[in-house]
Amino acid sequence: MGITTTVDAQAINYFAVNAQTTAGTYTDLGSAGTAITTPDFDDSNSDPQPLGFTFLFGGSSFTQFVLNTNGYLKLGSTAPVAPYFSNGSQDVGGGPLNSADTNLLLPFNTDLEAGLGGTEYRVATTGAVGSRIATIQWKNVSDKARLATPGSGTMTPKQYASLNFQVRLYEGTNTIEFVYGSATASTSISALNAISVGLKGNGTASNQLTTIYKYVGMAWNTAAFQDGNYSSKNDSGYGFGIRSTILPDAGRTYHFNAAIANDLTLAALYNIEQLPAGQGYSYRSLVINKGSTTETNLVATLTISGANSATLTQTIASLVPSATSLLTWPLLALPNAGINTIVATIPPDATPTDNSQTAATLTTVGSVAAPAIFSYLKSGAAIDGSYGFGTSTAAYVSACCAAYTTASPLTFSVVRAQLGTNAANVGQKVYGLLADLNGNVLAQSAEYTIQASDLGTLHTFVLTTPVLVPAGTVLAGMAQEVNTVLFFANALQTETPGRLGTFYTLNSISAAGVGTLRDINAGTTNSIRFLVETGSYDTTLATASPLLAQALAVYPNPSATGRFSLAVRGANAPAGLAVLVLNQLGQVVYTGTARDNAITSLDLGYLRTGLYYLQLRNGGAFTSRALSIGH
Repeated sequence: MGITTTVDAQAINYFAVNAQTTAGTYTDLGSAGTAITTPDFDDSNSDPQPLGFTFLFGGSSFTQFVLNTNGYLKLGSTAPVAPYFSNGSQDVGGGPLNSADTNLLLPFNTDLEAGLGGTEYRVATTGAVGSRIATIQWKNVSDKARLATPGSGTMTPKQYASLNFQVRLYEGTNTIEFVYGSATASTSISALNAISVGLKGNGTASNQLTTIYKYVGMAWNTAAFQDGNYSSKNDSGYGFGIRSTILPDAGRTYHFNAAIANDLTLAALYNIEQLPAGQGYSYRSLVINKGSTTETNLVATLTISGANSATLTQTIASLVPSATSLLTWPLLALPNAGINTIVATIPPDATPTDNSQTAATLTTVGSVAAPAIFSYLKSGAAIDGSYGFGTSTAAYVSACCAAYTTASPLTFSVVRAQLGTNAANVGQKVYGLLADLNGNVLAQSAEYTIQASDLGTLHTFVLTTPVLVPAGTVLAGMAQEVNTVLFFANALQTETPGRLGTFYTLNSISAAGVGTLRDINAGTTNSIRFLVETGSYDTTLATASPLLAQALAVYPNPSATGRFSLAVRGANAPAGLAVLVLNQLGQVVYTGTARDNAITSLDLGYLRTGLYYLQLRNGGAFTSRALSIGH
């Protein structure tokens, strides 16, 4: 007979901060263990099955479980009760997470049926006494076509023709793992099916639920954990979004670790990757109590070393279990160029390996060839996905933006944005912009049509008119024309938890240049970092060079189209030359490069009719020409 011993009605004790996602190995059980029989493969429960040891969950001890064919199990000897899945493919209400059922583990909960290759359920317990592992497996199952929302009449087709996954329970540590194997996409149209993934303890209170959410367009490794149930705070209001075009990577593992006493983590150090020398940044560090006891009088430290030096401290008076404290450090100007090492620390505790975070900020000085940049783009980190604004029969413009703060006034002349890799981006129109925190566009570049060669690259937008921004916050963004084509122009990286007050969408920009701002991570569990940079070139004049003057020829000039040819011969510049175009106010309106002993095309067709000045530079030497554009 199975044993269920209640200790108390305590919290589930599997806090989101203690959970993690890793790339692991999926090992099919084959013929090991025992096959689990059910009446059929649709909405059925098994008989109680033995775990082979005692497992502690939510304050109770369990030796048995009951498997449900819809991708979840209930600990104990009592079978789950309907409803067995949520209200619809785009409605995460209802289902086991919202019912009176308790002590549930949900690795892939939706309306499932038999898939390709022969469907089977199985359990196997392995290992030595005291450290045994019970593995429960769903083999070759498939999601069913289902209504998007009750009564909608809109059907979401099958997304996975077959899928394999397991729950692993660890004796002694009470660790829980969800492990995913190979999947086969269906031949149906790719569409959202919002499934439920997570743990449920003794009820529906937030301290009894730990769920995993994933935006439907993101890979499985980007899934994130939250304390509590799914709600409208999730992206688009959905839970764990799946679709046929995004399959799990075999071995993807979601770990849930039980909390221990005296265990704090410095979960995040919100850093800026690049910064013009002389400007500053207000670093932030996030401290989470992932232990089971309240911590008091915690002294946190921020240290900057390298090109610049500083040390700051703050005290957290009290932090209860699963609570967070976001420390905002004063804005620090970093006057010296070079690499700065940023270290945030809290006092060591039961697990001291997670009591510090280290980051680096590169401070730079701009030149005529390269701007001094404000950037959150983490060099060498993978691009995790891309962002779009849906479709519309009435075209409008919206933008993805990143907020940067200047310690002193600065003239901005360029915006750079990482383009997404989606093939539908080709042929779509985008442009760079600067805006203020009221949603007013301050400056923008010419419109650009994305080419196939641009996908996945960092594109530079030169502002038509550079803008002087006073000390304070400015938004740099890439705007896109929303039309009848679904495309995702803005690449993104993820950081968990997502930082607030930094990444925005500027929605429905009017003809007068005003849009509505939305903090993309505020009031949600998003973890989005838009990859948009901004900065300024150094336009200080170099030394006039007779050699460059003799080597340069420009034609046609005047140009009725704004297109010029730059013929350079004998400039003695094997590494190439910098090209700069300024308007009559001395503002940079174009930057590029030219080759020696070659003809370079210069397209300034987007500029207004008028007189401009071309500078050709080779290191500290330059020559200039007046350019006349007459459309």
